[in-house]
Amino acid sequence: STKILGMKWCPASDTLSYEVSAPSPGSTKRVILSTIARLYDPLGYLAPAVFYAKCIMQETWKSNLSWDDDIPEDIRTRWEQYTSELHLLSTISIPRCLPKTDTTYQLLCFSDASEKGYCAVAYLRATQDSNVTLSLLKAKTRLAPLKTVTIPRLELCGALLLTELLKSLKPLRSDLGITEVFCFTDSMIVLAWLKTMPHLLQTFVSNRVQQILESTHVDQWHHIKGVQNPADVGSRGAFPSALGSHPLWWTGPVWACDPIERWPLSNDTHGIEVPELRTTKLALISVDNCQGFIKYSEQHSSWLRLIRVIAYIKRFMANARIPKKFKHSRASGPLSPGEVTAANHHCIKMIQHAYYPDVFITASHNSLPLELRRLAVFVDKQGLIRVGGRLSKAPIPVEQRHPLLLPAKSHFSMLLVR
Repeated sequence: STKILGMKWCPASDTLSYEVSAPSPGSTKRVILSTIARLYDPLGYLAPAVFYAKCIMQETWKSNLSWDDDIPEDIRTRWEQYTSELHLLSTISIPRCLPKTDTTYQLLCFSDASEKGYCAVAYLRATQDSNVTLSLLKAKTRLAPLKTVTIPRLELCGALLLTELLKSLKPLRSDLGITEVFCFTDSMIVLAWLKTMPHLLQTFVSNRVQQILESTHVDQWHHIKGVQNPADVGSRGAFPSALGSHPLWWTGPVWACDPIERWPLSNDTHGIEVPELRTTKLALISVDNCQGFIKYSEQHSSWLRLIRVIAYIKRFMANARIPKKFKHSRASGPLSPGEVTAANHHCIKMIQHAYYPDVFITASHNSLPLELRRLAVFVDKQGLIRVGGRLSKAPIPVEQRHPLLLPAKSHFSMLLVR
């Protein structure tokens, strides 16, 4: 065999294997961390075994030990059993080359979480003639934080880790011409979150849902049973002796080699109670008010004149709420830029409520009209509908990254364009 990129390559069988050095003697935090650091596994094939060692390391941190103190007896017993099997990792061999000629590919990605952490794993499904093979491509794991986090949130973090894994495989997808990507999770709550408008979710969930949907489409996500999910192995950890002969980890679920039409694909979340919905204070705007504003705006031929009138009306209403003894704090004089902006946003909000009421009341993208789904619309913190898209990270003002949505046939839109 020959050493290559930190691994061993056997030219005869064209396989890669690992070179695992003997662990240092002792059972301290320093020894455990040193042993983990020597496990070189860039693609994550040994992720369940490495994850198990990291879980032990995390337990030592909870004990508030110094670097060279002996670890508690219960942890030491498991660590000694783990290190006694560590040499078995060197017996694992992985095919180096993937078939390329006359082959079509699909990418299957799985995510899962436990109270210990979460995992994402990707497989390459290759179809050559009538032969189908599934090969482990890459895996990532993360420990759960010491602070208690709910399992659904950890499952969502696992789904986000899956999208990060997909980004790292982008060059391979381009090289092999992979166009079909399937994403699987065994959490129905995560699927329900992905189908919910992000602005209706609490901040932790909303931010991660938006990041996931920037790299994947909700229709790519499917539910899978926990016992069929290979990411379950990585999220719980495994001893080296169990990992080498674990078929679910190395070859994925059995049905993945069947024709795609026979796969147990499901993403129906009907009847699932969606947790962590944002408690929102709603300013109810009746349809009559919206229609009344539309009729009033049609009496104006100048956008600026309309905005100034609305701004003065809003100023009058604000001043009327201030008691006489504080009348010195009432606004007066020329309109400020802030008042003009607030009046403009008020007008836009009225128009949007009149033309796009479903966006404000629905919790699901799929229930919106097709033209709105294509625009990836969302409601911002000011209660205005903006257009989504791929410019969310661009270094340009938010008005350019996510322009406000206005109906083309609205008189207000025509005044604004003029």
